Amino acid sequence: MKNNNLTEMVVNKAEKITLDDMFWCKEYEAPSEKGECSRFCEGYIPRNGKSGICKHYGFFYTEGEEIIIKLKEKNEQH
Repeated sequence: MKNNNLTEMVVNKAEKITLDDMFWCKEYEAPSEKGECSRFCEGYIPRNGKSGICKHYGFFYTEGEEIIIKLKEKNEQH
C-alpha cells in the first residue's frame, strides 16, 4: 500500500471451504484427493515426521465479506 501511495484498500476476507474427499496441495499448488498423497506423492512429508497428514496439506477458500483495511501511521497505536 505504501509503494502505491494508498491509505486504504477494499479487500475480501477468505472463507475456508472443507471438502470430504479433496484438499489443496501447497507443494504443487493443485487440488488432490485425500489419502492419495502419502502413497503416490514424491513431495509427501508427514507433519509429525512419521506418518499421517502431509505438511503441504492445505484448504480451499472462497471470497467472503468485503472489508476496508487502512494503513496505520508509524506512531499510531493499535
